[in-house]
Amino acid sequence: MNTTSAQSGSRMILLLLSLVAAGFISLSIHVGALLLGDPYPSSNAPQWARWFNSFSSYFGILLILLLARPKLQGLKFLTQTLILFGIVAAIGETLRGTVMNGFASKAYAYAFLGLPDLLLRSFVVALLCTAAIRWVRSPLSLTIAAMLVTVIVKLAGPVIFGPLAGLQAQFAYLERPEVYDFPYPLSFQIPAYLMFLEPVVGATALAYLIWDRLPGTPLARALSLGVLVALVKGVVGMTFLFIFYMDMSPLAGMVSYGQFLLEFLALGFLTGLAWNYFGPAAGPRASAHVIR
Repeated sequence: MNTTSAQSGSRMILLLLSLVAAGFISLSIHVGALLLGDPYPSSNAPQWARWFNSFSSYFGILLILLLARPKLQGLKFLTQTLILFGIVAAIGETLRGTVMNGFASKAYAYAFLGLPDLLLRSFVVALLCTAAIRWVRSPLSLTIAAMLVTVIVKLAGPVIFGPLAGLQAQFAYLERPEVYDFPYPLSFQIPAYLMFLEPVVGATALAYLIWDRLPGTPLARALSLGVLVALVKGVVGMTFLFIFYMDMSPLAGMVSYGQFLLEFLALGFLTGLAWNYFGPAAGPRASAHVIR
């Protein structure tokens, strides 16, 4: 029993270390791209492109709920919503973005005034997706559900999010310009890397829910997890659509947006590998047919 406990403890330590390494490597893709001169992306994408990007993200979230059915079934609706909310908010770097925006400008009060709006948006998406998944029975119904969630969020957004979104604007006088210039000093990079543990936790929670439901070899499953993480983050659609509305060529735009796509693909992929080799045994894997 002592030997078993020691082995379990060793695996847990290796899992934690490998997850930290996954986060470090993933964020370094973005940092390395900036160091190589890859510009931070900026686009004037039209509304239809933004709608499609949201649709692709919600489609990924609904697919995750389908895969997670064996783990989530039996839980109350609110519990399922809160679990999904935690994953969506964490992968979206909700807290990290707020803290680092405050750290960069030293205007913490202004940065944190925007946090309630970000949390509400993630909760509403989780709530709608958890409700919509109950009617999904086929790939077509999955697509329709993602479209309905997109329409509701986009059309009802001003009413649902308006009051909180306007809160930060009321205190615009608290906003300050960034006090750091790139390349950032260690005093900025260290908290940036530490706070990236937030999306690592989100990706790990996702692996716990669906790893044993992903099809194929460990490498294929890790890649699938990477795609799902990137979809939840919302960087897939923009990488292939927003690039046509930038002040640079589409190829240069894809390289610019691609730093974030590769960052979150790597996060999911490396998290999957860590979970495969050091995570708790998943047992016999369920069928890959998630829509019945």
